[in-house]
Amino acid sequence: MSITHCEEKVSHTVLVTVVGPEESIDLELPGDVPVVDLIPAFVELFALESHSSDPYVWALGPSEGPPFPKENTLLQCGVVDGDQIFLQTREAWNRNLSAHAKVSDEQALSSAPGASSDNDASQNDDRLSSNEWKPRGRTRAILPEAIPWQKRVEAVLRAVFSHETPTLESSSSETSPTSGHLLSPSSLAIQKAPGWWKRARKTWRKTNYLNQLDERIAEPQLKRCATIAVVSPKGGVGKTTITALLGTLLAFVRRDRIVAIDTNPDFGSLGRILAPDHQIFVDDLLYLLDNTPLTVTRLDGNLGRAVHGLMVLPAPTDPVRMATLDEAAYTRVVRRLQEMVGVVVLDCGTGLQDPASKAALATADQIVLVTDAQPSSASLVTEAAALLQQEGTPIWMVVNKMSAKGSRLDLQALEHAIPHARGFIEIPAESQAADQLSAGIFDWHDAPSSWKRVVRELAVSLIAEWPVLGISK
Repeated sequence: MSITHCEEKVSHTVLVTVVGPEESIDLELPGDVPVVDLIPAFVELFALESHSSDPYVWALGPSEGPPFPKENTLLQCGVVDGDQIFLQTREAWNRNLSAHAKVSDEQALSSAPGASSDNDASQNDDRLSSNEWKPRGRTRAILPEAIPWQKRVEAVLRAVFSHETPTLESSSSETSPTSGHLLSPSSLAIQKAPGWWKRARKTWRKTNYLNQLDERIAEPQLKRCATIAVVSPKGGVGKTTITALLGTLLAFVRRDRIVAIDTNPDFGSLGRILAPDHQIFVDDLLYLLDNTPLTVTRLDGNLGRAVHGLMVLPAPTDPVRMATLDEAAYTRVVRRLQEMVGVVVLDCGTGLQDPASKAALATADQIVLVTDAQPSSASLVTEAAALLQQEGTPIWMVVNKMSAKGSRLDLQALEHAIPHARGFIEIPAESQAADQLSAGIFDWHDAPSSWKRVVRELAVSLIAEWPVLGISK
């Protein structure tokens, strides 16, 4: 059987077996068509009409490993004649990934490099570096491919010397006023081909890696609020820094209402960093919840404002006021904000059993687990990861303060000790930018290039799971 796309002649095809939920079919498929465009045909072919054909619901992938990126073609995914590819819901993929990754920390650490013979360690190194089921492999599979500088220049030159004229939608019978279709203003406008300079600039922007990441961050439409808890059992590793960077970046790129909440009961510094002049705290907002109807406008007036429009709710630093906030109080505040904003980022303290942290973990959809580049910190983090895994909330691993000169921390061993992590990001040490952030004068326009890249990659890795978690369409 053969499937073609848009009734066009396909020059590259692959002969594969597509395994569906209940049966498998041998097919000749176009190798140069994006996976996202093939999925609706597969859903229809397997008579899955009772299920949504939305490509955000279904995914296509190999027998082992994460699903194929939906923008890639089968050829780009390495599919060749004779391969088996599997059609499953993204929820099923997520369950399989979690089941495959469920290995005890003791087993993982015992098989890490240096824990066995030289021969076994070498085999472990090869397996760790090539296995896409590991956290860093999952992260790489999710991220877009960075286009080399030379290929970007080639794309610009092609755009400059292209003389294609845009198709006039208004000339189509399908969009004519008599067809009963509503027309957009652009379909009624006379289209003019852009000049060579505009074509060059547009192509250069489109092929820029940061712009590709921004598109991934901005694209998803929310179905409900996304809540991300930033956690570590070790102080001083940069939890507040990661919270501030992630929150301000989401506010910078997306158009949702983003709120960062300080859920550190031990003199949290999030408010001092992001909105030092703001004097309305978590307990003040809780009082409003108990005594007045809280509208969006009233909420905005009681939240601090940080750079790029990030809204901030700091924790009180008065010990008496801190003592009045129990787990139920924090939970109520977070749950109410989840009804009114798009994304909530929670800056947790080091005590995972503190009332504020317990509320944060109970309300979070995703956990960002932070360590610095010190082996002693990473050791504590692996213990925390084992505890957090029992809660069932997906975890992303962040190694902060990575020195450009290298680190004593064995990243492969750490990755192997937390195989269930959904992503793994390394954030370089940038002392000057960190000082600016602590002083409240940080701005993404002036951020170091390394932070611009890796924090976006963290955001993309988190957002890629939103459809699976029911957060976005």
